[in-house]
Amino acid sequence: MLSLLVVVMVAAAPEENPFRARVESLRALKNTGKSAEAKASGEKLLQDLTTAARAKNHTGETLLLLGRTQLYLEDDAAAALSLDEAITLSPLDADAHFYRGVAAQHLDALEAAVRHFRKATELAPKQGRGWAELGSSLAELGQKDRALEALRQAIALDPKDAYSRSIAGRVLIDSGKGPEGITLLEEALKLEPRDMLAAYNAGLYFQLAGQPKRAVPHFEAVALADPDDWHARAKLVQLHQALGDVPARDRRRAEVLALFKAKKVEAEHPDFCREQFALGGTNVLVFESFELTGERAVRYSFRVATQPGNKLQRVISLGSYEFTTSYMRGSGELKADERAWHLDGYFPDNSHQTYGIFTAEPSYEKTRAMVVDVLEGRLKPASSMTPRKK
Repeated sequence: MLSLLVVVMVAAAPEENPFRARVESLRALKNTGKSAEAKASGEKLLQDLTTAARAKNHTGETLLLLGRTQLYLEDDAAAALSLDEAITLSPLDADAHFYRGVAAQHLDALEAAVRHFRKATELAPKQGRGWAELGSSLAELGQKDRALEALRQAIALDPKDAYSRSIAGRVLIDSGKGPEGITLLEEALKLEPRDMLAAYNAGLYFQLAGQPKRAVPHFEAVALADPDDWHARAKLVQLHQALGDVPARDRRRAEVLALFKAKKVEAEHPDFCREQFALGGTNVLVFESFELTGERAVRYSFRVATQPGNKLQRVISLGSYEFTTSYMRGSGELKADERAWHLDGYFPDNSHQTYGIFTAEPSYEKTRAMVVDVLEGRLKPASSMTPRKK
């Protein structure tokens, strides 16, 4: 009896790319904040991958790994070129489209990012990260409904996805759906307490909702996480002012000013917002200058806008102008080391009012009280000027 010889053909496992583990190691170093170690490791890996990509038998995966390495080394333009080549060789590679979308995000090419992330979700519909980044890019483009659709898909695929909840929460708040949005932001923070963007947005929501006490812990978390974040500290100045906690307000204000002196404040910011309040149908934003400089130096600027509409109605400022100071020194009203201070109102039609002139700088509390008196009609202008109509 003849027996049949059955030969089982076992397909060979795909060959492991020798660079894959090194790229994942580089990604881990970047995620853990080991910048110096990542840079050294990444530069050697980049050299090796560049050599491999020039070989005649290079694969789409080699180009994909090269592009990822360039992304981790923050060379986004080079990464985009490498990933385009990877897609040419492997057009159905979801990872290549995903990382090409990331490169496009970094280059502010959001329409291109959307195209690649959408392709990644078509090729790998069960991978939540593609949906998450698609939603993020759509949100940046202002396409809120489509963004929420993609982000909800990401959350459905991964119930522990804090990132998608954070973005969706912000989109919902921007869409006027605050209660639903803050719920998602708070869920995101429970899943990922280090998500400082979610913390900042949650704090901002509670501040604008008139709940400063609930806003404070969120901005405290941001300030604790980043000792150089002057924006969060300025928010805490505003919130402690609203809560009447003057010592906490002054402590945070001192930190803001210290960061300015340490050159940690961007050059385009000559001042910071130290208070926001509503009064008599108006919104008032108060800005304090970092430095008292120039011929027409201003310490505080109270910007009064209509409610609703937020149309600028007038600006009331406490300033110290050189020409006034020089005149009063010459007349003997001021000593050589003293300055003149005055509270003035400026209007959109270029008219001007002066409410008082002082030989010593008024405190913030006194200045604020005078501004409130002006807005409520108790303090009348001592002088005024209206430009002639031509």
